[in-house]
Amino acid sequence: MLLGWMGTLVAILTGLLAQSPLPPGAPYRSILNWHISTGLALWVLYGLLLYWQWLLQKKPVRRYKSVSSAIPADLLELPTARLRLTLLLLVGIGLILASGWNGGQLVYTWGVNVAQS
Repeated sequence: MLLGWMGTLVAILTGLLAQSPLPPGAPYRSILNWHISTGLALWVLYGLLLYWQWLLQKKPVRRYKSVSSAIPADLLELPTARLRLTLLLLVGIGLILASGWNGGQLVYTWGVNVAQS
């Protein structure tokens, strides 16, 4: 997931560089802004998930009073985090679909940054 998060950052930076020469009043600007927003939201969302995993691994191992097992070292093994993690991953899937759809609209409908032959 760390490589995907870093890849998202590279995609955001190259996308911002590629959109800089585009006209500010272009008719596709709202689609472009939505595409940029979903990319940034993906980067933040998956960064948050990576941060939670890092925090969980940094916590000292504690023992439950009734059970002699240690606190799990994986987010999915924590009952309180399962629902939250599942919802965030579903939001992430939605953001990926929205970003891809809008990127496709920019390229295939509007021809944004497509070389004319």
